[in-house]
Amino acid sequence: MSRFENVIAAIIGLISIPVMLLNFGGAIIGGIWLAILGNWGLLGLGLFSSSFRHLASALPLCRGSCSPHRALLLWRKADM
Repeated sequence: MSRFENVIAAIIGLISIPVMLLNFGGAIIGGIWLAILGNWGLLGLGLFSSSFRHLASALPLCRGSCSPHRALLLWRKADM
């Protein structure tokens, strides 16, 4: 890495920490605000989506990650 790339990486690292804290704080404050307003449906939807977003993104990606495994099995079966 060049010196310029190191400086850019350090700047991005310094900026990303406050952005992550603001994002986390905004989610907490938004949830409290929805609870105060009584929008329990939106609060429940937010908790549900934050809990299962990893599964929702993993299912479409599974097909691409499983294909090399299937190809390897078929390749080994063809060598027999």
